[in-house]
Formats: sequence, structure tokens, C-alpha cells
Amino acid sequence: MNNAHVLFMACLVLASVGRADELLRRSADAHGTTLVYRMADAPFPNGRSRFKDDTVLVFVPTGFKAPSGGELHAAVFFHGHFDTAENATIQKALREQLVKSGRKAVLVVPQLATNAHDSSAGKLERNGGLARLLLSVRKRLVVDVPAAGLKGDGGLGTIVVAGHSGGFQGAACAVSAGGVPIRAVALFDAMYGFSARFARWLADAPKERRLVHVFRPGPGNAMVVSWTGKLRGALAYHKLAITDRSGGRYAPFDTPALFLETTAPHSDVPRVNDLFGEFLFYSSLP
Repeated sequence: MNNAHVLFMACLVLASVGRADELLRRSADAHGTTLVYRMADAPFPNGRSRFKDDTVLVFVPTGFKAPSGGELHAAVFFHGHFDTAENATIQKALREQLVKSGRKAVLVVPQLATNAHDSSAGKLERNGGLARLLLSVRKRLVVDVPAAGLKGDGGLGTIVVAGHSGGFQGAACAVSAGGVPIRAVALFDAMYGFSARFARWLADAPKERRLVHVFRPGPGNAMVVSWTGKLRGALAYHKLAITDRSGGRYAPFDTPALFLETTAPHSDVPRVNDLFGEFLFYSSLP
């Protein structure tokens, strides 16, 4: 980590000083500990937006232990339209898939627009928004889950993001303005725009980053299919190779991008065949 990055991270921490975050609920089972926070750095409230829910769901798998440096490795999931962070976590079995993947990471699911036809990402659309949120999560986990070993000022480690449906906008903001290097992105039937942002992000480090685009082909999904073509064109502009697969089964690939066709229902795309967990397993998470 260079001096400029250290200074940037320090400024993000200082920007949150004096803002009180609150633990609303805590539960534990064999999979791990689930915490729901109210957080000042949550996507909402934001300006004049009608959305006010400032909650963030955080899941720490049983046995999770941060590296000796105390960095937070995390998988961030952006839910879609007419949904909530808690419902998406349950309906798509996000916790179970993370545990099954065996990756040593924390799951972070911020509440976006609540049960609405809206892709807004609120404060995460601002420069450094995702970094501020993850640093706030890390700060709380130091106190609330001391066994996780997030001691000292270890900062952020490997971060990957996934978006389902309308969560594409949160994912796009993460790679273009999040303030933290994103190592891998999965779009689950979530290509509705910002194809150039995803392509530029991948082109900046094609040997270190991976883009997974899972979509349902056919006229019934015309908008995603159209934007899939635009994403394909944007990647071609940067001379980035794509692996094309059908059948809805994730498998290792050695190109910068994977385009995977699936017949799963729209709401189940991240869950069928454990695609979210497979994405985590084959990502750069430890």
C-alpha cells in the first residue's frame, strides 16, 4: 500500500468521526454470526431521496479469522428491485453459499432502495463511498466480533462485489468510484447499463481482475440481452477476451471475462447451482 493510498484511507476514517453507528440485531447459528447495523455510511438516507433505511447486514462465518495484519476481506452483495438486504440474503442463501465456498471473507449486504423499482445506490455513488462503508463495518466488527481478529488499523484487504438485477448500479459505482480496488465482479442477470464502466475497470488490470456476467438469453429478457451486446462490444474495444458458456454451471476460466447463459428464474439466478458461492470460490478471496 503506497503513501497516497494510506492518506486516502485515513481521510475516509476521519470523515466518519463523530457519526454513531448502531447494532440493531444479532443472531448466530452453525453458519456464523449475522449482524444488522444502522450506519452513517449506508447508502441511504441520501440528500432528498425518499429512501431512508440506513441498515447494513453483515455476516461473519463461523471460524472466520482475519490475516495477521488485520485486513478485512469482504464480499459485497447489491440486491435488486422490490427487495431488501435481509430478504435477499435469505432467499438467495448468500450466507450458506459463502460458508460452502470456504473463503475467509465477511459478507456485506447494504440496504439499497427498499422494495422499490429503483437502482439508486445513494451515498455509494459518491467517490470513496464503498471504502467508507467497509471501513465502518470493520470498525464495528473489531468490537462486536473480537474473535474475527480485525485488530489495529489493518484496513481493507481483498474485496469482491456482486449485483443481482437492479444491483448493477451499486456494482458499477463500486468499480468506478468505490475508493477501494475491486478484484472480481459478478453480475447476476444484472446488465442494465454502465457497460463502459465495467470494461474500463477490467481493462485497467486484466490479469488481476475477473468479470462474471450471468444472464438469461431470449426475447423475454430483451433489455439484459441488449446490454449484454453492449458489454461485449465494450470489452472488445479494450481487446479483452471472453469465455462463453451455456448450461448455467460455473467453471474455471482463464480469460478476463465469463459470459454464462442460464435458464434459472430471474430471482433465483444467484442461487441456482450455487453460482454466488462458486463465484466466491474461484475469486481471489483467500
